Amino acid sequence: MPSHTHNHSRAMSLLGLQLRRAITASSQSSLVAWAGVPCVSGGVATSPYTFSFCRLKLGRGVASWDSSAVSLFQKQAPSRRTFAAGPSSSWEHAIQDSIDADNHATTTTTTTKTPKGDVTDLNNLKEIARKTRGAHISVTQIVDAMRAGKQNDLETGASILWTVAEHGDDAKRGEICANALDVLVGMLKDPINTTKFGLQCAAAALSCALKENKEFAEVVSRRREAVRAAGALEPIVQMLQSGDARCRLDAAGLLVRMVADAKFVDEVIAVGALDPLVAILHVDDEGLLTLNDVRVVASAAMAVANIASHGDKYRAALVDCGALPPLVAILRFGDVHARANAATALANFSCGSTTCREALRQAGAFEVLVDLVHDKDDRFRKQVSRALSGWVGRIKDAASDTTRRDDVNLEDLATLMQKGDQSHKETSAAVLWAIARTSNGLRRDEIIAADGVIDVLVSLLHNGSDFGRTSAAGALSNIIKGTGQYGDRRREVVLAAGALAPLLSLAQTGNEMAKEQATAALLNIAKGGGTCRDTLEKADAFDILRKIVESNEFQKPMQAWLTRTLSDVEQGDPIDVMKQASRHANKRDEIDVNRLVNLMKQGNDLDKETGASTLWAIAQYSDGSRRDEICAVEGLLGVLVDMMNEGSVYGKAAAVGALANISNGRGLSAARRRLEILNAGALPPLVALAYDDNPNLTEQAASALAKLAADSVGASAIVEAGALDSLRKILSKGENIRAMASVAMTVANLAVHGNDMKQAVVDAGIMPPLLDMLRTGGMNEFAQNCAVMALANMARGDESYRQVLEDAGALQLLNELVTTSSWENVRNNARRAIRFSTGEEELVDDHVDYAAIVDKMLNDSDVDRMDGAAMCKQVLSSAQRDALVYAGAAPPLIALLRDGSVEGKTIAATAVAELLFGFSETRPQAFIDAGVVEPLVALLRGENGYNDTDGKIRAASAIERLTYRNASRGDAFVQSGACDTLVALLSDDSDSMQYRAAKALLGISSSTAQNREAVIRADPIRPLVGLLRDGATMEIKTEAAAVLAQLLYRNSQAVEQAVDAGAIPLISSLLLDAIGAKTQSRALLVLSHIANVPSSTYRNAIMDNNAVVEHLVALLDSDDDNTTKSAARTLSSLTYQDYGRIDGVVSAGAVQALVSLFKKSDVSGGVLSHACVTLANIAESTASSHLAIMMEAGAATVLEPIARDDNTAKSKDARYILECLAVHSNNEGGEDGGSSGITPPQWPS
Repeated sequence: MPSHTHNHSRAMSLLGLQLRRAITASSQSSLVAWAGVPCVSGGVATSPYTFSFCRLKLGRGVASWDSSAVSLFQKQAPSRRTFAAGPSSSWEHAIQDSIDADNHATTTTTTTKTPKGDVTDLNNLKEIARKTRGAHISVTQIVDAMRAGKQNDLETGASILWTVAEHGDDAKRGEICANALDVLVGMLKDPINTTKFGLQCAAAALSCALKENKEFAEVVSRRREAVRAAGALEPIVQMLQSGDARCRLDAAGLLVRMVADAKFVDEVIAVGALDPLVAILHVDDEGLLTLNDVRVVASAAMAVANIASHGDKYRAALVDCGALPPLVAILRFGDVHARANAATALANFSCGSTTCREALRQAGAFEVLVDLVHDKDDRFRKQVSRALSGWVGRIKDAASDTTRRDDVNLEDLATLMQKGDQSHKETSAAVLWAIARTSNGLRRDEIIAADGVIDVLVSLLHNGSDFGRTSAAGALSNIIKGTGQYGDRRREVVLAAGALAPLLSLAQTGNEMAKEQATAALLNIAKGGGTCRDTLEKADAFDILRKIVESNEFQKPMQAWLTRTLSDVEQGDPIDVMKQASRHANKRDEIDVNRLVNLMKQGNDLDKETGASTLWAIAQYSDGSRRDEICAVEGLLGVLVDMMNEGSVYGKAAAVGALANISNGRGLSAARRRLEILNAGALPPLVALAYDDNPNLTEQAASALAKLAADSVGASAIVEAGALDSLRKILSKGENIRAMASVAMTVANLAVHGNDMKQAVVDAGIMPPLLDMLRTGGMNEFAQNCAVMALANMARGDESYRQVLEDAGALQLLNELVTTSSWENVRNNARRAIRFSTGEEELVDDHVDYAAIVDKMLNDSDVDRMDGAAMCKQVLSSAQRDALVYAGAAPPLIALLRDGSVEGKTIAATAVAELLFGFSETRPQAFIDAGVVEPLVALLRGENGYNDTDGKIRAASAIERLTYRNASRGDAFVQSGACDTLVALLSDDSDSMQYRAAKALLGISSSTAQNREAVIRADPIRPLVGLLRDGATMEIKTEAAAVLAQLLYRNSQAVEQAVDAGAIPLISSLLLDAIGAKTQSRALLVLSHIANVPSSTYRNAIMDNNAVVEHLVALLDSDDDNTTKSAARTLSSLTYQDYGRIDGVVSAGAVQALVSLFKKSDVSGGVLSHACVTLANIAESTASSHLAIMMEAGAATVLEPIARDDNTAKSKDARYILECLAVHSNNEGGEDGGSSGITPPQWPS
């Protein structure tokens, strides 16, 4: 190798290294340099961008060299304008060193060809540029001539630069950015002295200089930065508003190139570019008069497309400017470029948020895109398909998220499936597969009813790809799930559409996944009624299914499911399948109650017990109509009564629980159900079980009696059956809080039915233990509330019973509760009871003229409307509230909420909140149906100048009562945007407002898991944790903890937010400072949810406070079952596979407390299950000291009976503990922490 070549290579290697260092050391000079902007060096303006000719490949350590570029740099540098002196760049020295080291390079310089003629003759150069496409034009000479010349020279020079930038190579465009920016931008800034032609040329030259170059993307980005820094954006926006189409075209073209880079979009928007861009789009067919007009629209559409590609923030800004309607209109234009660019813009919008897609829908984009998906123009069709694919993709994303599946618009899917291309049809089928898998029967009915969906799915079974056929089979399989008449109706629709033949074919010939789904679909059809089974039998489907399942070719989980399902189909649905279904909200309504009862009649005792517990669950979560359906099943009540008389303990409890839930509710239909239960002979066994040795039986029986006492017939029957004596014993014993609460509720219901019932209560000696119940600590809110309501109803009416209460000390006790109770409802009911006790009943007469109150609110006079609303507040009994709402009070109250004065709105909000107080199935729905959601949320937001804190508090209270544990009403407020408003009110200055906002969020989040997620998206965690800090009242802290307990349930991200906000020390303090079981249990739940997240950091943080661990151990001895369960659950999480934490829990005395739980007779199974898990965790440490403590506490004795039970998780844990204890006993004296060799139990997740 020649020496000069070797030196050249080494010099270039050094150049690459030094250049990288120089760029790193001086970001400002490197930014300017690589953008092609003059850089100060030794007093001379040089253009380092010229060295892009060298094609430096930084990052690899080697640079290839083109010596002609160096010569060009040397030739051009002295001719440039002089700037203030500054420090030399290190890369400049490196280049000079490399030149000196390369003798060959210094002797072979190349100069830029100078065209013949005078270089200052710009017209001559213009002609040469046109002919040579700018190949032999020196940009520096052109710019110098423009600076030295006249106005015409500026325009001619700009025209030449336009030609050079458009047709020249990337180096030429770099020279323009390096030397011509000030001249070109100066022309744009001087529209008075610059002609339209000059403006066009300057804008076009800048636009072409910013042409994309994928190889040098970062360089192009720096050129854009240089254009921005030169101040080009504002004059370009002014050009957009020019009356000249060519000016607007060139300005739009430059903006297209600028907004291709996200970093410049904010400034483009800031200088006001969006409105003129959108204004250009507002051109109809008749307005497109010239070619330039068409091109302007196309460029503006592309600029909008680029802006929309950079995120929802910019898409929202474009929506606000009204960009969507004209973009949709452009799709109908004849010009292919404008249509394609508009479709590109809409495609970028379709990839955005739900809000963007909703805006597209309102603009009519979806329908237009679907109609044009088969357009003959290839480019346009591709963009339309891309737009729809973005839409489908977002729908698919929503379908993949179980919390968002209900948000998917089925009409969109149906339209895509009917009019879209093959990929849209198949993807939509996959979406339906996901949606139907976790949907309830109503949602599946909506899918069946969607126009053309089933026909398209069946056609995909015939002619789809493997993916399409599999998706269609999976969708059909899930759509037809369910039992009863609704499930059968869906199956019949699918069969009528011709699905059977292609499903049978696919089950035999498809790929593995397709076979699985087709077989599952056929089995789900077979689960239907006689018609469905007959159709399958005629097609010999069962023989085919048997062969497919017996082939055993599927993966293990699916094979097991198919085998089990085929067996179930051939033998009939077993009763335990129904029990499993009753545990899931989306399956509960599909259980065939008639079939369930028939199985109970024909089955053994175990079948009856399983069936009764299934009915218990169904009736607990059903509405009145479903309970009517259950009650009407022939022979059911007789079966349940027989079980109460002769069944096992579990069977009796299940039967009582089922009857209690069937009898629940208000109104005539509920009264009829209770009467039928009495006529079936249920009362005698209920009375007998009300004071049973088994606390669970006592609890359930007392609850049933309380519900039956709601009617006068039931009340009289309870008294005549001698039930009051058993109820008095429950109160006197004072051990079962839930049963005591039900007894108090029974007394409250009895007292409503007149003096005879009150006298029976007094004669039975119930009043003294009822008052003792309030005097004794440890009662939860519900129990206290029931007792106070009982006193209120006893005191109301006849003065003699007021005297009985006063003599017994009830008045003093109620006054104490008003000031000391932790719960607002208890305090309010205590005040009401005091009014009754003193004869100050602030109630309207029992014979209220409800129609007159409603008529008063319907008057035109604002005074009358407010007076009528105020009268609503005085109707305090539940029956009166029902009657007033039935008389039509809801619509006029809502009208006053909407259009009343500030005072009127506050009165109306108070009346609505009062009328919603107490349990009712009908009142909340009446207000929802009348449209209460929107005005309540408007009040909370303070719309139309409303700013009455008291009214907002009442509105929040109404929302809580409307939404609590009701899915549809919770959905209504979520969709209205109430969550964000309520979260903001958590930071209100008013304590009452904070309290009510938290209660309302609790109501919404308790309705469904989806609504819980919606509340979480409103970012309430940090403000809720803030309410736990010092300064907030105990009531507020309690409600904040209640909401957190809801939101943190099985949500690790929410737990992480809470911990980051400081929840652990705050909730620990609340637990230690809690007054009353309610606050304590809610703080415990939050702590339990945090501990349940598999994070040692969180669990260790809880353990850091020794007082908390000791308090958790102490709470194991609580009288409240929920508190004990939460404490045991938290300890089970803290002791999970960590010796240090286990040691801390054992040191706090947990083993003795846990073992003592098994010695009590009134502890629930849930508590014992968590206690078993905690003891198993401790035993897993295999530490001799821990096992010795367990032996000493008598763990083996109490766990042995449990270990002999059925194969439950609790019995497995008990057996494992006993095995550990046996090993310890045999190897006493082993080292702590040694392995016992026993396989640990299955640890809970």
